[in-house]
Parts: sequence; C-alpha cells; structure tokens
Amino acid sequence: MNKRLESEIGERIVEKRGWHWALTSFGFEVWGQEEGLAGKIKDALES
Repeated sequence: MNKRLESEIGERIVEKRGWHWALTSFGFEVWGQEEGLAGKIKDALES
C-alpha cells in the first residue's frame, strides 16, 4: 500500500524509524480528516 501510494501521489503513510514504524506528517494529517484516509487515497487515485 505504501509503495503504490507513493508512486501515485508521491506521499507515504508510514516510515520505518529504527525498530518501529511511525506515521509520516501526511499520514497524521489525513488521519484526522472527515473522509479519513480511504477518501484521500480514493480521490488521489481517481485524479
């Protein structure tokens, strides 16, 4: 999912930091939107 999203819109949802995974600023931003992550991804893939 992360690879496809990056190739489609140039953004990543999560990134590896040491032993752990962390939300990127983009992931954090879309998490709080009304439509949520699914709506943002759908819009990006349709355009």
